[in-house]
Amino acid sequence: ISTNQILAKKAFLLEQTKHYDDAKAIWQHLSELKHKPKLAASAKHSLETLEQIKIQNIQAKISIPRMI
Repeated sequence: ISTNQILAKKAFLLEQTKHYDDAKAIWQHLSELKHKPKLAASAKHSLETLEQIKIQNIQAKISIPRMI
């Protein structure tokens, strides 16, 4: 298992535990790898998915009425 594969797993786990900014930084790094096109493509897809999750979370916060 390579360092980049470990980083991908770490980013996935960070994303699952809602540490989105940390996950995004790792996905961004992995998406720029020139010598690992499959991993880079997977990371780019994960970045897109992460952005969708963040948008959904923002929309959910806006939709929930706040109780005072």
